[in-house]
Amino acid sequence: MWERSCDVAWSRSTSACFVHYDREGYRVAIMEVSEIVTKGKGAPRSALMLLDKNEKLIWSVPRKGGKAMRTVATVTALLALIVVEGCVTSTSRVAGYLSGFQTLPATSPQPQQLSKPLLAGLVLVLPETEVSKPTTPSSATLEQVAGRIQKELQQSSNIMIQQIFPPITIPGSGLAGLSLERLRDITKEGKFSTIVVVVATSSFVSKMRFWPIQENQLYVRMDAALVDVSAGLVLMTELGQDDYVMAQNVDYVDRISYPRLYYRTFTVGGPFTIVKGDPYRALGEQAFRDAADQLGMKLRQRLSPEAVS
Repeated sequence: MWERSCDVAWSRSTSACFVHYDREGYRVAIMEVSEIVTKGKGAPRSALMLLDKNEKLIWSVPRKGGKAMRTVATVTALLALIVVEGCVTSTSRVAGYLSGFQTLPATSPQPQQLSKPLLAGLVLVLPETEVSKPTTPSSATLEQVAGRIQKELQQSSNIMIQQIFPPITIPGSGLAGLSLERLRDITKEGKFSTIVVVVATSSFVSKMRFWPIQENQLYVRMDAALVDVSAGLVLMTELGQDDYVMAQNVDYVDRISYPRLYYRTFTVGGPFTIVKGDPYRALGEQAFRDAADQLGMKLRQRLSPEAVS
């Protein structure tokens, strides 16, 4: 879906900006036609630019020549956008974090076909690269985030989360960092062999909205898998993601109502929440909670399709 907007950091003196969103309302890319004015250099120069969701330049071309050449440039940009969208995944990447597991064969019974509730645990996993980020919530808050996923799953009659384990850390960026043996060790004291594994990652981008207000946007992604640790099988995978914005002034002059926190589709004009304490920690807590809610809802729908039919 395309939406016309000129509220992006790359905007020049006059421009037409088109933001492309996926089916769930997440920003994928931006196409902008800008008039770049250089003092003393004559008439403005028109440029066509393609930016990613974080407003980093992917590709650009001057829009010069006749109407035919400008049309070619526009079509080329649209083709580049198709490539960008094709590279954006809306499926879970959790398999990349697991090692020693096999995927459930397509002919095997799916979780929603079980005749009685599935008893399971739940653990939230962080790669080491996430731990040092100022936006990463504390361990206590992460357990509360896991509790939000459990609360959503309580509405399903096909699964019962009996225990939430303390958050764990896996090496480096987390790829192949969570072994079957480690999950078996975590669950050995429980009376269940099934566990929901949630790997949380985030990305951060800052931009000047207008002087002196800087927007800091945090994208949180939660890749989940329902796994059987006794059989070493991945039964189901799902993805939840969301992002939030924290706006602050950067000229060190005290102002009322800053920093402020608001959802990605809102603006500094509101609605917003005035941040108390560490604004980066507050941004992380809000974005992690929202991503957990999205993941919990999707897991519930997958496990109880009758609830949304």
